[in-house]
Amino acid sequence: MKPELWKRNMHSPYSDRLSLDSPTLAKAMKKTGYATFFAGKWHLGPEGFWPENQGFDMNMGGTDKGGPNGGNKYFSPYGIPRLTDGPDGEHLPDRLASETNKFIEANKSQPFWTETVSCPFSEGTICPSGLSSGTTRITAIKAVHRPLRFGEVNTR
Repeated sequence: MKPELWKRNMHSPYSDRLSLDSPTLAKAMKKTGYATFFAGKWHLGPEGFWPENQGFDMNMGGTDKGGPNGGNKYFSPYGIPRLTDGPDGEHLPDRLASETNKFIEANKSQPFWTETVSCPFSEGTICPSGLSSGTTRITAIKAVHRPLRFGEVNTR
């Protein structure tokens, strides 16, 4: 669907980006001393509005696109700015989980905030070998800190 068609369902002005002065969880967490990390799909504005401009210390793959936009799509080489290509055939959701785990491991002695938004796949052509369309696979991300409850800030 084209942006001009989206307007018919909107009750507020359309914007193709998240304003830089908009509050975000990453900005709030960073302000209280958290290390912040983003991995995956972003598409909340062109360069200059990417995760590193919205409160994230690290950005692995978040751009104005909703998924891999070049290369070998969901397999390396990806062709995604802010994410170096892995070995040929590496699967994107596995890579995003791996990068998230590396960040957690590197920051486990301090407060941190991670946001990992996996690029979904639903076509058999973009599933790893052994999986077919409609198969669900969960890539594990380590949990080394107890999750925060709504409104709670970890001050350790």
